[in-house]
Amino acid sequence: MKRFITILLPLLLMLTSCGLPPAQTETQSAPVASPTPEQTPETAPTEVMPKVEHRIGVRQVEGVGEFYDRQTGETFIPRGANYGFFPLGNGFTNLVLKVGIYDPQRTRADFATLKNLGYNTVRVFLDHCNKGPGCIGDSDNIGLNPDYLDNIADMMSAGREAGIFILFTSNDLPDQGGYAEEANIGSGGTFAGYRNSYYLRPHAITATRRYWRDLLTGLMERNAAFDAVLGWQLLNEQWMFRDQPPLSLTSGIVETTTGSYDMSDPDQKTQMVSDGIVYYIAQMKEEILLHDPTALVTMGFFVPEIAAPDWYVETASLLQKSDLDFFDFHAYPGGANLKDHVEHFGMNGYDAKPIIMGEYGAFRHVYPEIDSAARALTQWVADSCQYGFDGWLYWTYYPSDASAGDRTWGLVDEDGYLLN
Repeated sequence: MKRFITILLPLLLMLTSCGLPPAQTETQSAPVASPTPEQTPETAPTEVMPKVEHRIGVRQVEGVGEFYDRQTGETFIPRGANYGFFPLGNGFTNLVLKVGIYDPQRTRADFATLKNLGYNTVRVFLDHCNKGPGCIGDSDNIGLNPDYLDNIADMMSAGREAGIFILFTSNDLPDQGGYAEEANIGSGGTFAGYRNSYYLRPHAITATRRYWRDLLTGLMERNAAFDAVLGWQLLNEQWMFRDQPPLSLTSGIVETTTGSYDMSDPDQKTQMVSDGIVYYIAQMKEEILLHDPTALVTMGFFVPEIAAPDWYVETASLLQKSDLDFFDFHAYPGGANLKDHVEHFGMNGYDAKPIIMGEYGAFRHVYPEIDSAARALTQWVADSCQYGFDGWLYWTYYPSDASAGDRTWGLVDEDGYLLN
């Protein structure tokens, strides 16, 4: 079988031509405060603690946003993979950081492999292991598990040693540690629990700030290698439920962290979500920068009209109004084309901040042969450059377990066919 994918890595390495030459100034906006008719509960005092400066920053060159290396001044283009699964027994698990599963030696070997092949970034889920023994929440349901924090800190050291930058992403508030319970206070009636409350209700803001505070202070206590972190991703993918209140309501006034909105008016409903997410981002970024002043903050998104029509996502207004340092838009070949994705994201003509494709991959049920997957991936990445993407992270390094219905080809499958 001809190894067509041998052009994939050179293609990714050549995509530096999509960036512009480095400039001399860095832009980092201050968190935006929104009005809060529903008063957000008091948060515990926070303390700014000194820390190693992050090596990768964001700047604008003639109005165009890009990543750059603060040490060299050179443009930086994230290229790599999601490190989202890990070998376990005869299969794979997504509990990469779980106590008893995390493997420091294998992690270092994998990071070294990526670095030696010219990649520079991995994306890792902080909290896939969100409940149970060995997961991120402490067993007493108060705060975070110290042993789990040890694993995160060790992975950061592994990244520093290999020269691999890590984009840490949160999948959700953990179900253990007390955060989810606090976030759902006041839900019910006009606000369904979980996601429709998490982004629009005051107790959820407080709980999520506490989660990030506990995470960052815990890592600082371990002298973790913050300079190996590309950024902190507030959510893997942000979305809400269309068929649950308040989005399902057709009448009545609801109060959120940002104001009062009439649910009989579709425009006010759209404004409610946009205002709420902008405020949520500003609050979480404020908390993160209190402890990690040079950090980059991002959030992930997908197109629900393509993947999950009952979920609600709107990104066009966030490109203009949110305080994210860069954006992470997910798009996979084999379904809707890139043009459709770009239009749904509202990113046509947008270049003020970098946008990465933090997830792309080849689904096995769409591409049953790995060589056809390779051709599709190569074309997908090449085409995405013209639409303004500034980085690419493949889904995933190791494959998901065979039982997964939406399994993609892993980079290491077929003796590293896609990797080498």
